[in-house]
Amino acid sequence: MINLPVNEAEAFDYLSILQVKLDRGLPVDARYSEVALALDSTDGIDIEQVLASYEYNLLYGANALCFDAIERAHRDEISARAVQRLNHDRYLAKRALQARFWPTSPLTERKTL
Repeated sequence: MINLPVNEAEAFDYLSILQVKLDRGLPVDARYSEVALALDSTDGIDIEQVLASYEYNLLYGANALCFDAIERAHRDEISARAVQRLNHDRYLAKRALQARFWPTSPLTERKTL
């Protein structure tokens, strides 16, 4: 396994992507549990508080919209530009989560439309 240094919001973004997949019946329950456990055992993270936050729910919703849009794009039902806009909205949600819970650790990812 590879351990990569990522911002906290990036780690929770990954968790929310796994949660979206889990909610859609994809077989990621073991991976979701592993990531949740790793986050829960990290100093300075109150996983329950983050998961219950408005910002995390916004991020989850943005990931759900992106997931669905990508599926629709594969069927030519939505434009690549629309998917790009939804992905930018996901980035904004991730940035809001980072700003609320870890304001002294800025998000290193940058996105433009």
